[in-house]
Amino acid sequence: MNYLEYTSEEFALDTSFINYVKGTVPSDIAFWKQWISENPSHGQIIADATTIVKNVKFDSHPISKDKEDAIWNTIAAKTNPNINSKTLTLDTEKRGRRAYLPWLSIAAAACLGILVFFSIGTSSDLQIQTDLAQFENHQLPDGSIVELNAASSIQYNRKSFETNRRLKLSGEGFFTVAEGASFTVETDHGTVQVLGTEFNVYARAKQFNVSCTSGKVQVSVNDMNEILTASETILFEEGIKVSENKEDIQKRDTWRTGVYHYADASLREISADIERHFGKTVTMNSEIANRRFSGSFTCQNVETALSEVCWPLNLTFDIFKNEIQISE
Repeated sequence: MNYLEYTSEEFALDTSFINYVKGTVPSDIAFWKQWISENPSHGQIIADATTIVKNVKFDSHPISKDKEDAIWNTIAAKTNPNINSKTLTLDTEKRGRRAYLPWLSIAAAACLGILVFFSIGTSSDLQIQTDLAQFENHQLPDGSIVELNAASSIQYNRKSFETNRRLKLSGEGFFTVAEGASFTVETDHGTVQVLGTEFNVYARAKQFNVSCTSGKVQVSVNDMNEILTASETILFEEGIKVSENKEDIQKRDTWRTGVYHYADASLREISADIERHFGKTVTMNSEIANRRFSGSFTCQNVETALSEVCWPLNLTFDIFKNEIQISE
């Protein structure tokens, strides 16, 4: 397949690309990350295709061939009045991705129009936001990729992004930056500037944590500038540097693989990650909330995660519909 000739609508109909956007097939995710990094000129097309996939829903209920042909005849007649619906035949073997294009183009245009209207109003600013227990892979116009953790958001200008690679992050995200001009991530806690690298940014409540996986990043907090290289991480609390080390940078970005890792973290901090990941409220008294924990929990299910955290601290837990209670 010559993806270089694809339109955004054609990308949105490609099964492999859909798997990449939805993050369901590791091999497709790896393929498209590499393809996108090697073809930065397609950044805007990929970004539009990604938006289409995320906003256009396809009904997967099986139907008979006769009914399917009747549906396609109706669609074709409505999208192209010059076609005689009585004589139109769509053979199953020929009904490929292009058969969908007339109506998908309309759906895509409507979808993009609605997104622009509701998300950015009269400007070109686009905001991508995740809810509790929701995770998102987003393709930026320059080919860079942002993996957003739960309850996080990014905002950037779609029109100017390729010439001014700057965005605003709230929450947590892992960035794979395409080569090019300076790339800047702004948060309420500080700023991160990079040139072609991978890094994780955590900016919530009083904490600001940046981990550099490869390349080099500059972290700016107030009047302080710190340079991180591969395998280095830095942590600020309320604008004050708490630690800087080269130990296991995965303690933050392993959330991408379904594991949260901690080094001397409070149970209050850990419970916040549990709340965001599983979409449940965690309650405990202040003494328990201040207890420290070093270790990890996996995200297979909420009971397993709680067991991995509570058992070492000699704590018990009860799980209700939308609430978790931790006690001694």
